[in-house]
Amino acid sequence: MGLHLSSWHLFVHINYSYLILVCYFISDQAFYSSSNCESSSNEYIIKTAGCNITNISDEHEITEAMSGPPERDTCDQEKQLLDSNATHIWILKDMFSIFNISDETLLSCCYRFFLAKNSIENILYSTCKKFVTIIKSQHEFVRVDCSYNDSVIYSDYFVFLIDEARPRTRTAKHQSAYNVIVLGVDSVSRLNFERTMPKTAKFLTDRGAIQLKGYNKVGYNTFPNLFPLLTGRSLNSCKIEECSLLWQLYKSAGYYTALGSDSPLGTLGPYEYRWPTIPTDYYLQPFMSELKRVFPPTDYVYNRRCLKAKAIYQISLNFTKGLLQNLKQRNKLFGFFWEESVSHDILKNPQIIDEGYFNFFTDLENSKILDDTILIVLSDHGMRWGVFSQTEQGSLEGNLPLFSILVPASFRKRFKDAYTNLLVNSERLTTPYDAYWTMVDLIHPKRLNSHNLRLKEINSESDYHYHSLFLPVSAYRTCLSIGIEKAWCACDITTEPSPTLTEIKAANVILKSINKMLADFPKCQTLTLRTIFGHTKMRSVLIRDRIYNSYKVVFKATPGGGVFQGTVVRQPSEWFAFGPITRLNRDSEDTSCVERDLIKLYCVCH
Repeated sequence: MGLHLSSWHLFVHINYSYLILVCYFISDQAFYSSSNCESSSNEYIIKTAGCNITNISDEHEITEAMSGPPERDTCDQEKQLLDSNATHIWILKDMFSIFNISDETLLSCCYRFFLAKNSIENILYSTCKKFVTIIKSQHEFVRVDCSYNDSVIYSDYFVFLIDEARPRTRTAKHQSAYNVIVLGVDSVSRLNFERTMPKTAKFLTDRGAIQLKGYNKVGYNTFPNLFPLLTGRSLNSCKIEECSLLWQLYKSAGYYTALGSDSPLGTLGPYEYRWPTIPTDYYLQPFMSELKRVFPPTDYVYNRRCLKAKAIYQISLNFTKGLLQNLKQRNKLFGFFWEESVSHDILKNPQIIDEGYFNFFTDLENSKILDDTILIVLSDHGMRWGVFSQTEQGSLEGNLPLFSILVPASFRKRFKDAYTNLLVNSERLTTPYDAYWTMVDLIHPKRLNSHNLRLKEINSESDYHYHSLFLPVSAYRTCLSIGIEKAWCACDITTEPSPTLTEIKAANVILKSINKMLADFPKCQTLTLRTIFGHTKMRSVLIRDRIYNSYKVVFKATPGGGVFQGTVVRQPSEWFAFGPITRLNRDSEDTSCVERDLIKLYCVCH
């Protein structure tokens, strides 16, 4: 059945927190169920013909995970000898006593700018330019080392917005285009975003942002989820350095482009270091990669939130805001920025960045930038480790990352059908592939008028095909139909008590599969079952024309204390592991006897 809206449809929005009722008349055929309606209530996060996601909402598990005092930013407690604004760097004389500076004639600071030549593997520094009070910056990335009595006592890094090296004649080919800004917050589910960043969530909700409640991850960690988001392709379909990425499409359409992360790892981790050229017009990563010089080798990845008195995530936000303000009268910007320095490791940590993101969005609104900007706030997955991830609630949230999109009032007015489809799709099963095609559509706003949308619907390949969220997504979508592996699928989960023998059998089937992998690595110990945390019965699966029951089980193994989650399928006399086996806590401290990352997840060395 084609997804072709006839001349009218009805979208009734009744108390969005509790009930959404959506009714359609499509080509004179019922789109969903005999009543032509679908509903979402407190019992389900989404409920469609193809996917029901149960609203577990275990308040006890949530309260336990969020217990203790709220997290706070402590960067302002760092000692600071230098400060800066948009154009200058200066020495803070009132801090001399803290740095034991008694004779200021013995103090001097060395200004050096740096840049990446072709790639961030090749950072070049300028010669030193000394100053003793204040200096004007004429460069984008700057390092300053201050010496007292010929010994370096302080080093700091600074970012400035310098445009002289950028093309100034680029113009978006579509004058009606919008800025498109994507802000990623690592390891945050939709529900944990609302718990830990309530001010930011309320800001977006109050202005009509749409959350995709059925946005389902398609891989274990960051890269398998960002790859389809940025390329529209699966992880192994092309090499990252050979794929066409979103910012390349936007640049070809005349946009300025920007990319940045608040971690030396970069948005795409080690893959980012493979690029032979700088990927975007504005690129923050040369600056972030240099922070490896400041932090201890084992400490610079996720656990450092501060660069002296500056919150590192705030450096990225200020960079983004500066670009938008600077380009406001000139051209449109596509920017993709990723935060992981705070949110990556601990469930409660996004509390730290709530105020900063709220202020960032407020500044964009006050400067009228949001009037001309489509804002997407998203994540790659929920929290993947820790006690909460081992609970049923945490396991479900791990598969349902945040995706929120805020479009200007002018967009809603100009593209009413596209906006209505987006609202409807907030209650459907969606993936990063759909998000990719949505952002492709935003390059060419004319594609979103009602006439062109109808043509695209008519030419849609199938009810289940990945496509833009500005088109209706089929209510008959299932994880199987769009290629979401069972381990990541949030659909059709129901909890029911089971005999202990069933749980033990299921866990041992998973352990047998793990130990089979470890058999080729004799320095790794054999794992045995220690504790079972529980299991979830899932929808039956069809394999080679046979129907099997399937179960997702979570358990702890010994030695090493690894907590694992896997899926088993069974008939009365046949059990076997199905799909990937994931680890929900940190790897063992002793995995030095193996080099393969996959085996490190399971190995405990002798």
